[in-house]
Amino acid sequence: LFLRPPVSRRSLTPRTPQQRAGRARNMPDRVEPFTPGTDVFSGVEFSPQKERRDSPDSLTGRLYRDLSLVEKGLCDQSLFPRVDIRSAMALGTFARVKASKQVADLVRIFADAELETSVGFNVGTCEISLTVPLPEGGGDVTTSNQAVLWGMLGVLPHQEELEAMSAAWGSEASSQLLSNRCLEAFGQGTGAGVNVAKLCWRTRTIRLVLGVFRDLQRGICKKGLFKYSPSYITLSGLQLRSHEDIEEVLAAEKKSLVAKMVKDTWTKLEEYPYIVGDEIRATLQARLLDYFDSGIKDQRDGFEPSPSHPLSFFLHGPAGAGKSTFVLALAAALQSVIRAFLHAERRCHIVKVPLNSMTADSLNSILCVQGISDWSIERVVEQSLCKGHSIILHFEEVPRDQDVQDTLFAA
Repeated sequence: LFLRPPVSRRSLTPRTPQQRAGRARNMPDRVEPFTPGTDVFSGVEFSPQKERRDSPDSLTGRLYRDLSLVEKGLCDQSLFPRVDIRSAMALGTFARVKASKQVADLVRIFADAELETSVGFNVGTCEISLTVPLPEGGGDVTTSNQAVLWGMLGVLPHQEELEAMSAAWGSEASSQLLSNRCLEAFGQGTGAGVNVAKLCWRTRTIRLVLGVFRDLQRGICKKGLFKYSPSYITLSGLQLRSHEDIEEVLAAEKKSLVAKMVKDTWTKLEEYPYIVGDEIRATLQARLLDYFDSGIKDQRDGFEPSPSHPLSFFLHGPAGAGKSTFVLALAAALQSVIRAFLHAERRCHIVKVPLNSMTADSLNSILCVQGISDWSIERVVEQSLCKGHSIILHFEEVPRDQDVQDTLFAA
């Protein structure tokens, strides 16, 4: 597995036997998963052959070894034993759940990965939970089972660098986060999926709420299958666990992340292309900061901005000034930024309502749900929101007459 360079005409030219022999003498002992000659994770020049032989415990060597263990585990369909968690959830009492073979098997899986767990059970919701203390000192992983479990908890040593290396391998599977691939492998193998993963810095533990993997995958259960957001390492602070004032550090990290999201929004608007004037920047800068900040909850993928921080504004100008184009560009920019930082599958849809062609009565007829399968504005918005997408409600061509405006908006 390696980073494949762009194919050029020269690389397609047949080589002579002498050239092939010379190239073979210069090949490293192993194929490296990054550009030879530079350690892209630490920015330090290195020689792949010398680094591997002379310093097997170097950062590069550890990354290669740990990621190899994870990839080996992800390819092993028999890595985890099957657990009938549905039967365990139906036992009804904490004592019976804790004494069951299914829960004992789950506890053993984590124990084999050097993770001690405590079991919990919610009688009302029949949810089984496992509370796992954070590994101290960021020790080495030695088995594929341990590597996959630590990866799904986000506690692998140098997890951020491993995510970068996994993405750099360029396989189809690496389009997903490494941690999410580990979560899926655990669910596919055991049949027990993770519904909630809650990190508590006060107790230094991670609480996993488990459910039937297939049910969570189909969205039958509330919240569905847990997945990490692209910025989960920044939002969790797991790579900063040695800091004593972790809460202050996390707040600063979130503030920096939000600022970067706003900066990237302006960049994406210009790439649309749309020339953003100083007046638009000055008007929307603070609102975008509040909007993004209110939508970031934790390390779970998703974006849920608070109703108290709506991103709403009034665009005015002559015909052809670019008002509608700005709405299109903003939707594309928001979708791109949210996908990159918070929710990889997020879409941003525009629901356009041309007010210049409507009366109060006609607006009323399409505004709210009228039946089971109508095409009302409320229904279209509801369908997108239920699928976890974002909506821009675009009221276009607002009438100039104040009385007409009042009549329409009263509807």
